[in-house]
Amino acid sequence: MTDSQSISVFKCPTCGAPLDPTPGMAAMKCPYCNSSVVIPETLRGIGSFQSSASSDAPASLSDVTRLAKEGKLEEAAKIYSRITGLNPEYAMMSVKSMAGVHDDAPAASAPAQSRKSSTPSGPFVFQGSQTGSRPGEPFVVPSAVPAPSPRRRNRSCLGSIINLVVMIAILISAFPSIIKSLPFELPAEFPVGVPFLTPGAATLPDSFAVETISFTVSGLGDPRAIGVDGSGNIVVCDFEGGDIQVYDQMGNLISSFTPESNRDDLYITNIAVSRAGVIYIPADTILTYDINGDKLGEIGGTDDPVFFGYQYVALGADDSLYTATDDAILRFDGNGQVDLQIPVEAVEERSDLPLGHAKIALDAQGNIYIWGSFDASILKFSPSGEFLSRFGGENTESGFVPGKFVNPHQIAFDAYGRMYVVDFFNIQVFDADGNYIDKIEPGYYGAAFDAQNNLYATAATDDKVVKFEVQSPGGE
Repeated sequence: MTDSQSISVFKCPTCGAPLDPTPGMAAMKCPYCNSSVVIPETLRGIGSFQSSASSDAPASLSDVTRLAKEGKLEEAAKIYSRITGLNPEYAMMSVKSMAGVHDDAPAASAPAQSRKSSTPSGPFVFQGSQTGSRPGEPFVVPSAVPAPSPRRRNRSCLGSIINLVVMIAILISAFPSIIKSLPFELPAEFPVGVPFLTPGAATLPDSFAVETISFTVSGLGDPRAIGVDGSGNIVVCDFEGGDIQVYDQMGNLISSFTPESNRDDLYITNIAVSRAGVIYIPADTILTYDINGDKLGEIGGTDDPVFFGYQYVALGADDSLYTATDDAILRFDGNGQVDLQIPVEAVEERSDLPLGHAKIALDAQGNIYIWGSFDASILKFSPSGEFLSRFGGENTESGFVPGKFVNPHQIAFDAYGRMYVVDFFNIQVFDADGNYIDKIEPGYYGAAFDAQNNLYATAATDDKVVKFEVQSPGGE
C-alpha cells in the first residue's frame, strides 16, 4: 500500500477507537470509553466527514430521519450519535429501525466516501463501522451491500413466525385466561411445528382447567366457604358473621340470609351442601338450612355441648355428615348420633405438630383426610378410622414444589377420584394414586364440584366465584 493510499484515523488516546471530531469543537467525548479528548487544532476547522445536513447548521433529528430513509445509514448514525450521546452501535441500530432495515436484511446504502483530511500529510480518512471490528482496528468499507436472497428472506420470515408461535404458546400455557380475553379465536393447529412439542403434535398444550364463567359476590365482606347442590345451585358463605347467598348456575342471586347462632363472633371457614340442597354450617351446633334460607334444625351439641364448637364439616358420598372439633373427628348417622370417633390425639401421633383447628375431607370410598392449621401434612384414614398414609408437608422452598403446601384450606374430589388441594397460592391436583397432575392459579379459599364435574372456587384476591371445566383423565 502506497503512502497516498494509507489510512490515517484520529484515534482516542485512551482506548484507540477512531474518532470523528465535530467542526469548531475543541474537545469531544469518546463514544467508546467516554473519556474526554482534546481535538488537535488542525482538525477543528473541518470534520473528517461532512454532508449537506451539516454544512451550515447543526444537524437535527429531521436530518437523521431523512438520511436514514435515503439509505445513508452511516451518515445518519454519526449525526444521531452526536445528538443523543449513544455509542455508534446503538445509534446504528436506531437508524436502521427508522429506515425499516433489519440486520438479517440490510438495505443497500451508499458506499462510504473518502476525502482528504486537512492534516499536513494529506492522508485519506475513511469513516464507518464494521461488524466485528474492535476500536482502533482498521477496517474495509465494501463498495455495496448485497440485497438478501429470496431464500434468506423466507428463512427470516419463517423464523419470525416460529418465534411468535412459541411466545404465544408459552403465554397461554402459563396464563390460560389470556385465551378468553383475545378478540379472535386461535387456531387449534399451526402450519409449523412448535419446538417444544413432539413431532406431529403442532398444537398448543391444553389447560387442565378452563374458566368458563365467573361472577362477583355482592354484599359479602369476605366470601370463602362454597358448596353446590345437586341442581347446580351455588351456596357462598361470608367468613365473618356467616351471611349466606345462593346463586343459580349463571350467577343470578336466588336468596340471601343470615343463620341464627348463639355466638356473636361467628367465623365460617367452610360449609357443606348435600345433593338435596341441605346446607350444613359449623357453629356451636351444626346448623342446617335449605337454599331459601329456611332453618331445618341443628345437629350435635345440644345434649353434650362442644366447648369450642364445631370447626369443620364434610359430607361423604352418601351424604353422611362428618365434623371436626378440638377433641375428635366425628361421624353422625341418619338420626344425628355419633357412630364414629377418631380422637385428635390419635391423629397428632401421626403428625409433626398439633392439629390446631382440624379440617377434613371425604373421598368416594369413604376414606377420611385430616389436616390442621399448624401442619401442612395431610393424613389419610380408612372409613373405620384406621391410619393409612400421610403425604404433603410444608413447602419450605422459595418457589412452587408439587405435593408441598403452604396452608391448605380445603380438599375436594371430582367424579374421577382426583384430589384438589386448595392451598394459599393455588389448587394442586392429584390423581387417585396421589401423583401430581397440575395446578390451578392463583389462590382460592374454597372449592366444590357440581353433578357435571364442574369446579367452583371462591377467589382469594377478590369477591368472585369462578367456574372451571376440568379435563377428563383422557385429556378431553
